[in-house]
Amino acid sequence: MKKAFLFLILLSPFVSAQDPFDKTQRTAQAAIVAQPSSTNCPTHKKILAEEASFQQLKLVGIIQFPENNKAIFSDKNQQVMLIQKEDVVAQERLQIKDISPQQITLFDCMQSQFVYLTF
Repeated sequence: MKKAFLFLILLSPFVSAQDPFDKTQRTAQAAIVAQPSSTNCPTHKKILAEEASFQQLKLVGIIQFPENNKAIFSDKNQQVMLIQKEDVVAQERLQIKDISPQQITLFDCMQSQFVYLTF
């Protein structure tokens, strides 16, 4: 009697288990569809100075290299960051398109327009 009872206890979990290959037991899963972004903003880039607006950033200087220039910005907490071409900065998510000794060209992807910072 003990053996029969033990056999039933060991067999019961297998009887109630779902068969993953049985098509009648499958539940319909909602298909996940990727929504296209309504903006031209790059989503894979890290945003520098994300907590500050662009108005709060201060241009400290420009470093000129033969192949590409870099800009040095500081935020309201005096944190200094080195920004280069194609970086995304500030809450407005402005993408750096060009850094020259006279101006920095930014692309505002939310409004799809270029912004020029001349100095």
